[in-house]
Amino acid sequence: MKIALVITGLDFGGAEAQVVRMAIEYKRRGHFVTVISLTPPKQYAEHLKSLEIDVFSINLGNLTCVYREVLSYILYVRRLSPDVVHAHMFHANVFTRLMRPICDTHFLISTAHSTREGGRLRELVYTLTKNIPDLTTNVSRKSLELYEQKKLILKSKSRSIPNGIYSRLLSKRRVRSEQNIFTFLAVGRIVWDKDYPNLIWAAKLLSIQGYDFRVLIAGDGELRQEVDELINNLGLGERVVTLGLTREVYKLMDESNVFVMSSQNEGLPMALLEAATSAMPCVVTDVGGNSEIVRNGIDGFVVPPHNPFALAYYMSSFIRMNSDEMFDMGNRLKNRVDTLYGIDAIIDIWLQVYESRSGR
Repeated sequence: MKIALVITGLDFGGAEAQVVRMAIEYKRRGHFVTVISLTPPKQYAEHLKSLEIDVFSINLGNLTCVYREVLSYILYVRRLSPDVVHAHMFHANVFTRLMRPICDTHFLISTAHSTREGGRLRELVYTLTKNIPDLTTNVSRKSLELYEQKKLILKSKSRSIPNGIYSRLLSKRRVRSEQNIFTFLAVGRIVWDKDYPNLIWAAKLLSIQGYDFRVLIAGDGELRQEVDELINNLGLGERVVTLGLTREVYKLMDESNVFVMSSQNEGLPMALLEAATSAMPCVVTDVGGNSEIVRNGIDGFVVPPHNPFALAYYMSSFIRMNSDEMFDMGNRLKNRVDTLYGIDAIIDIWLQVYESRSGR
């Protein structure tokens, strides 16, 4: 089967990482797969090419030559004649819908990776084009329900299919050391969606209460300077540290005690799945698919968004918790995620969808 995965851009991010994993697994199972980026790739391209996976990119951001870029895409897709065109994220979803008649796309899927992909204008565009794809999916059930309520998708042509994760074989049990400071880890781009001010204010409340801890934020983004300024203005320079982009995320997870997510907008976050398969206890906000992954009080804690008081309370609950309780909670979460979100099972679902709808 020929599969074309189309994405807005290849950069650090959960959706991008998921598309790359899908491409690798399709290739491993003997399918021809190409990854099409609508903007010049910033990550993953060389890695994909080293695995003999085609990477084709245009630059829709170059408005002076946009017609040439669009023509390049049309010629590539028509020459390839894929059985499936599977688009991911807003711009790729809309672009492939508009290009479908010209490219004679046999089977088109649009996948959203978030509960909120923009304001009313984007929602209007989705509404006006919702009849074009053969199938529209979202990575979380809650997000899909919201899209249905807003009439952004057709219920008869939509379903939820979650992200998939590679399970980790942990060589040792995470042990809480009395000598080391209690460490919370947050992973994700420093953007509006992640609401890091919520986390920083929660850290301030913990500091006022006299807890000994630190918060590490692994990521970068357009709001990093504002976040760093808030950290310094609240006198948390020694408590909260932004690390920037790092390839050592799993190492940080192994060295930290609890994963924390303060977001106000999510889909089914890959960082949370990675923390879960690392057997990290988690405290997350109740947005997107977070509560589909973490069961409150069983696998971790789920708190309301925009509420640093609630976030601080459950972060302090982990600080007070003994090591055995934390280990059991993290282990339950790992077992659950490895079972429900294993990459092999998710790829099986996607290939069944492709084969049933494409007629191959």
